[in-house]
Amino acid sequence: MLNRELGADFDLDAFSYVPFRDPRQERMDLRLRADMPQRVTSPAPT
Repeated sequence: MLNRELGADFDLDAFSYVPFRDPRQERMDLRLRADMPQRVTSPAPT
């Protein structure tokens, strides 16, 4: 979404989903984790 809408250049293949279970709320979340550091640029707004 940021790449498409703001012209950013995140390397989307450098991320993975990590499951997280919250037993108190009885729910499962998927969190996004960067697998390696990234330097991201985005054009300045006009």
